[in-house]
Amino acid sequence: MAGAAAGSIIGMVGGFLGDKMSAQAQKKSAKFNKQVALNNETIARQTSAVDVARIRKRNMRFAAKQKVSASKAGVRISGSVKDVLYDSALEGELSALDREFKGKLAQNQARQSFILAKESEKSANQRLDINPLRDPVAHTKGIFNLGFS
Repeated sequence: MAGAAAGSIIGMVGGFLGDKMSAQAQKKSAKFNKQVALNNETIARQTSAVDVARIRKRNMRFAAKQKVSASKAGVRISGSVKDVLYDSALEGELSALDREFKGKLAQNQARQSFILAKESEKSANQRLDINPLRDPVAHTKGIFNLGFS
């Protein structure tokens, strides 16, 4: 009987130590993932801004070329030529807005990854704070949390 109790205690201590090591690894991983997510958000924001500026600059050059070509040909800027210039400018701006939107989506995805990593780190910290000798059922708290205290 004493052997079974000792085996049980050894098993409990082994499980506790294994959980601590797992929580420490989770915490390190979460810290790393938080930094990666912050870097990804910065990269997405900067890349988007550069791409949008490049697209708008390209659009202005294209519009200027169209105007010069029409002027060289002796065409007055009115009617259908004006419509073509307007449509080209509109399409160019839509391309810039599309790139800006995709950049914001990438930023949001990185922000969500950061939040997930932050919560993972918080969970690991909670697991590291458990002391089975002080509170033997602490590891079960929150598993079936139904809002009752």
